[in-house]
Amino acid sequence: MGLTVLTIGVLSYLFALHTSFRSTRDIGVEDQVGAALENAVETLKLAGFSTLYATYQGTSLPATDVIAPDGSPARVQVAFDVNEPALGPEYGPVADIDGDGAKVTLDASGSYILLPTRLTVDYQMSYGAERKVIFLVLRDD
Repeated sequence: MGLTVLTIGVLSYLFALHTSFRSTRDIGVEDQVGAALENAVETLKLAGFSTLYATYQGTSLPATDVIAPDGSPARVQVAFDVNEPALGPEYGPVADIDGDGAKVTLDASGSYILLPTRLTVDYQMSYGAERKVIFLVLRDD
């Protein structure tokens, strides 16, 4: 009887220890994903503003030390939303990205003064796949 109780206690301790290690690893992955997104933002901010759309639309940037759900290295996908009427609420109260005074331009890719940007990274956690998306509006400083 005592051996059974001891075995259950040891197994419970080992399970708790395993869960703790897995949680710590997941926190580290979240930190790495955050750093990859910050690096992507810095890359875009350092690039020439007038050529951002032409240079980075539809591209991906490396997410160092992050694993994608398929086991390959993860990448940060870059997308610019330049259709003024279709801009989502995620960007806040942005109404006019090309400076013409109206929110009617369907493709402001050649005339933007504000550039709504969506960065997406898909990555693997211990419990399955995750996706993090950030929305920001870039402008020429």
